[in-house]
Amino acid sequence: MTDPDQRLWCSTKTDPRSKKHMIGHWKHCDSECGSGTSKSDPRSQLSPMTQATNNLIDSVDMFTQNPVRIDKTPLNGTTKARKYSDRPKRSLMGILDGGSPTPSKDCMTTTGSKNPNKPCVFPFKYRGKIYYSCAWVIFHITKGPWCSTQVDEDGNHIRGQYGVCQPEKCPIPPRECGKSTKERGLEDRANNVTIQSVPWMTSLGKIENEEWVHQCGGSLITNYHILTAAHCFALIELPEYPYKARLGNENLLEGSAEIRDVVSVLRHPKYRSGRAYFDVGLAIMGKKVEFTDYILPVCLPYLPVDDTDDLADTFAILTGWGEDNSGKRAISLSVENLQILPLSHCSDVFSVERVSKFGIAPIKLRQQIPTGITPEVICVGSPILVGGSCVGDSGSPIIRPRSDTARDRYYEAVALVSGGVSCALEAQIYTRLTNRQILTWIQRNTDTSPYLMVIGGYNENEFNGLLRDVELISAEPNNLCTKRVRPLNGRVFNVSGNTEYEAGTLGMTGQVTKDAAIVCGGKNGDDNLNTCHKYLPLDNDWIKSPVSGELPNMLEPRFYAGSALDEQGNMWVLGGSKGGASADSTEVFNFRSKRWQPGRPLPGYYRDSGLNSHCVVSLNKTHVVIAGGYADQFTLTSNRGESIYNAGESQDKSWMYDGYRWNELESMSTRRDRPACSLVQTDEGKLFVLAAGGCDKWCAKNPAISSAEILDPETGKWSPVADLPIPLMSAQMQVFDGYPTIVGGYDNRDRNGKMFQYIIEEDRWYEHPTAKLRIPRSSAAVIQVPKNMFDDC
Repeated sequence: MTDPDQRLWCSTKTDPRSKKHMIGHWKHCDSECGSGTSKSDPRSQLSPMTQATNNLIDSVDMFTQNPVRIDKTPLNGTTKARKYSDRPKRSLMGILDGGSPTPSKDCMTTTGSKNPNKPCVFPFKYRGKIYYSCAWVIFHITKGPWCSTQVDEDGNHIRGQYGVCQPEKCPIPPRECGKSTKERGLEDRANNVTIQSVPWMTSLGKIENEEWVHQCGGSLITNYHILTAAHCFALIELPEYPYKARLGNENLLEGSAEIRDVVSVLRHPKYRSGRAYFDVGLAIMGKKVEFTDYILPVCLPYLPVDDTDDLADTFAILTGWGEDNSGKRAISLSVENLQILPLSHCSDVFSVERVSKFGIAPIKLRQQIPTGITPEVICVGSPILVGGSCVGDSGSPIIRPRSDTARDRYYEAVALVSGGVSCALEAQIYTRLTNRQILTWIQRNTDTSPYLMVIGGYNENEFNGLLRDVELISAEPNNLCTKRVRPLNGRVFNVSGNTEYEAGTLGMTGQVTKDAAIVCGGKNGDDNLNTCHKYLPLDNDWIKSPVSGELPNMLEPRFYAGSALDEQGNMWVLGGSKGGASADSTEVFNFRSKRWQPGRPLPGYYRDSGLNSHCVVSLNKTHVVIAGGYADQFTLTSNRGESIYNAGESQDKSWMYDGYRWNELESMSTRRDRPACSLVQTDEGKLFVLAAGGCDKWCAKNPAISSAEILDPETGKWSPVADLPIPLMSAQMQVFDGYPTIVGGYDNRDRNGKMFQYIIEEDRWYEHPTAKLRIPRSSAAVIQVPKNMFDDC
């Protein structure tokens, strides 16, 4: 492999369990090293972090030129590594029975497009990918799904020769996950349901005697990946009976379906055969599937939820081809409405006394759930009716409709069917997909981890230093989407021949609330602000408050405020400077009513001084930690009428909100104005809060520091950890690619463009090998955004 300077490198240390490359442990090879791959290999540009996979090797699909992961793990004594060298190498020209890409007879470009009323050419190749239908890629430029109107002799799109597709005549794939094109039939298991209602449903099985034999259910989550249960792979017999995937049809006997070879399978590293814990796996197809009204991925939560009863007492839908209670094997897809129950209910249902009444041996209970009901499972069923999943439902998703967000109604998978004790019980244990160790594993192995959106900030090379620029950060080496998002909107002024933007802002705070990315507050060239900006993904544009009935201004101006999501998923803004003093107040944006409302005040300690420049970290839906910051000066009047002056100072205090009140924690080891904070997760799933950098006095007049420390929320105590590689103030920290990552900041001399990641198992910081800021900046807003918000990247 090669790094950006084209020199060969190798890993010098891997994780002993997962065999993954460990960040920072690599070196350049000398001339005697085996290269393994040539410089011309397109994979040679991948970084150590991107190349690290879970016991995988990479291959390249001959038809799409996209990477395909091949699992080398022996299954039943065999090695399942598909040899792509054995397949005939076919060019784009040879895909359609040896013919050339041809103009479509029906699909034309629109009248108002760049090349109007011209026939589309299919297939066409763009940026290494082959398109058989209109493309959404570079939608922010084309403003609609587009096609090539002219290709070269190799089928490559010719630059400038494109047009927007006519929607009524052209093949336009859906662009959003979780969209059902026909929702009738999702009410009762007694009604068969069409695949258009649940186009992500996939049957995993094999073909015997020219008939399809269903083994497990699954749900499509990318063009290559199917999410299913890990125990489904225990019965694989390779190479004689390889798994295949059947998509696009609800009836297992009809032939109008897409069939794909499964070339690799992955199981969660913590899964143990026969156990209900971490029963999640991935089936990887060898050839890309194109999205249609009949084949479409389901949405997954993009952030973990650490509240185990997050969805308790809500309703969800099971879809699958499982047997009914009479033992009859299903041919058509069926659905069943179920209730998500508190884990305590399943603890009772799965007690030895209860299962014995159904004739279930206690030893079976001990085999499947030896440590009882744990956070990685979810309890689903009905406390009244007996039903639920049966044989054949394994791996099928539990979905719930989402209509309380900025998106149109869609479906999200929250669990999947794992090995149940018995389908006769009133409740079942399923795999909880919002579990932090499960969701992050899925994202890392399907390249669906959230992006970072970096908004505004300060860089002295800009006129007046204020930025309105927005950039996306991904772990991919090329980072094609860095300029994907348009800058913030606002008025434009001419100041002595220089252009000044009203939207140029530093010190904002932001969140993704109800699928909407919103940033608020900050300071521009005029004053502290109470304005907000909301991103519109389909338009690749921003709206700026106040917009009646959509996005109002905040109640108070807030510069250097912090934010989190409250228990209802609404944006909660805490503190910040509102002018001459800091705010001790908070406010919440009620997404349903589209109004800002006063929130619970900050701890009473800040009643007179307020608090700004602090950091805020959510532990779960109810628990929030604030740390550090700056408490402004204030003057009190004594009972005798005397003025008592209190000077402003940076803070070492930390507090935890538990859903009812603020509780003071142990103070940090040093005062920290403008620190950066983030969650940290260990391999065992334990959570900590990391605080790094800042200034031990007011940052406006004092240098940045490099020290860092970590909070154990269970004990409320801080412990020192490794220092940052450089001192930094006014930086932000978010989880990126699975690790807490410093973004931006000021190192006492320059704006920082590097990104540093903390590895808790090693207690070390590493510079990210590929990701960095396009514009070094400090005091930016940095938020995690779902990758599917930018499906053309």
